[in-house]
This record gives sequence, C-alpha cells and structure tokens, in this order.
Amino acid sequence: MTGNLIVDKTKICFPELKEITGNIEIKNNSFVKFPLLEKSGSVLIRQHAGAEFPVLRVVNGYLQNHGFETCYLTELQIVTGSFFTHQILAKNILEVGNLMMSRYCEFDHLKKISGFVDINMGFNYQSLEYIGYMMKDQQKSSKLPSLKRIGHYLYNKNDGFENLADRIYFKVKDNMYITKDKCYISRILSNQLYQHFGHPLEKLVSILKLRHKSFQNFITREYEREWRNYDSPNFVKVLNNIEKIWDNVESITYEEFFTHYDTDFRLFCFSYFVLEP
Repeated sequence: MTGNLIVDKTKICFPELKEITGNIEIKNNSFVKFPLLEKSGSVLIRQHAGAEFPVLRVVNGYLQNHGFETCYLTELQIVTGSFFTHQILAKNILEVGNLMMSRYCEFDHLKKISGFVDINMGFNYQSLEYIGYMMKDQQKSSKLPSLKRIGHYLYNKNDGFENLADRIYFKVKDNMYITKDKCYISRILSNQLYQHFGHPLEKLVSILKLRHKSFQNFITREYEREWRNYDSPNFVKVLNNIEKIWDNVESITYEEFFTHYDTDFRLFCFSYFVLEP
C-alpha cells in the first residue's frame, strides 16, 4: 500500500496488509489490528486509541504511542527515526534513530543508535556497537562494553571512549566548545548540533587576537589561567592547529562581530575587545 493511513473513530482490521510506504496515524477511540504488517512509515497512536502489530519489523520513520494500552512489538527490529519508548515494549529492537526515554528501559539486543539517547542519566547497553551522539554530561556514567564507534563525542577522560570517536568536542570554557577544526560558542552543546553555528578555528583565532599579540601570549595569559586543560593527545592537536594558523589570521573587526546575528557570539567577542587608548 502506498500513501498514508489515518484511522479516526473506527475499529478495524487489515488482515492482508503487509507493507505501507506512508505513515500510520490512529486517533479518537480507534483500535486497529495489523496481523501481517511487516513494514511501515512513521507510526503515531494518539490518546484514547490503540493498535496491534504482532509481526511489524521495520518502521521507516518515528514510532510513538500515546494510547490507552501498551503496544507489544516483539518482532520489531528497526526504527529509522525517533523511537519513543513510552507505552511500547520492543525487547528485540536492533537499531533506532534516536532513543527517546521518559524513564530508563533495558534493551538486550540493541546494536545501533544513529542519533542520540534522550535521557539525563547513564545508560548500559551491553550489545550497543554504534551511537551517533554522546554529548551530555549526565550520560558520562554509561557502560557500553561492546561499543566500537561514536559519531560525535563530548570528551570524558574516565570512560575510555576517546579512541572510538569520529569527532571529539572539548568544553574549554563555560561558554565554548572546540574540536580539531571548529569552535562552538554556547553554554550547552546539545545533541542537535544543527541548532548551533560552528565557527572555524580561524574565526576563534581572529577573536583571540583582539586580546593577545602572539600565540605564546595567549598560552600564558589565557589558556593556562582560564581554559580547562585536558590530558589528551587529541586536545594537544587542537592547540597545535591553533598555533599553526595563528600568524595567518587577522583580528576580527568591530564591525564584523557587532553586526553578527548571534547574541552569544557578539557577547563573546565583546569580552575580548579592548578599546585603544
């Protein structure tokens, strides 16, 4: 079946439906049975509604249940979008986009989280091999013995994940994070990195040069006094990159940062700006 399926104020069964390319929405005191459905787009069960999917294996989209009863999806293996665990039991899930948990849930077979885990605590998934984002301080206690790779990772010296990360983020000041080639001016760096504007390291150096005449001056007067120092070879590489580009970058102009659309960026630049006597 192609297209979307919306069921409203109806109790119905689709005894022969095996696949739907569009989305399923069930609402307003409806109850729907899908005895043979194996693959679908997003599934949304609204309040005062319910559904049965005894053989559903793949959801190409998100999965969410606001209904009146728990949805048992024992055959479910893949949810490509966000998987909201409330009122859903899917003990054999293998792969999700984002894992959205209002309370902690165990998954014994979960191997891949393409995005992030939305919970403010550590999580322990023995079988997990890949996760896209580990950016929350509250998740530093996570135990992931089978982990092989992380996409985006907020550095933590105690978890042993540094060498698994494609991209490492270091929080160097209360309002700044840096990677090997970018800086992010924000007090909190969320999993949704698209919400943050990443500036190239050259831009950071142009700001630092408002206050410091040389790289060595920056090291002795700011880095050693104000920046968080990480005992990590990857952090040393960041500092080396800053030193390499230092002499090739001009200081940012007042006009450039004063007219910038980002308030945090403007305030950050102002903190370095020194009026000439």
